Amino acid sequence: MKTIRRSTKVYCKKLNGQWYLLKDKKRYVYVLNKTAGRIWDLASNPITIQEIINTFSKEYQIDGSSISLDINRFIQTLVKEGYLV
Repeated sequence: MKTIRRSTKVYCKKLNGQWYLLKDKKRYVYVLNKTAGRIWDLASNPITIQEIINTFSKEYQIDGSSISLDINRFIQTLVKEGYLV
């Protein structure tokens, strides 16, 4: 399975429980909520999407199939924008 991880071209800072992401020299800042921030935390090391889903399933005691689509969509957005590679 393919792994994802944070791009080295992204500056990130956690303040007051939220992650702030700035890529390269763009003037756009992503602000991540708690759930998205947890995905960002997990992507600090190479990890598969399935491992992220499994982690959320255990941590939030929910069925992985019910969160799979949302997690995949969010990750694909960050990959497309270059925040995750």
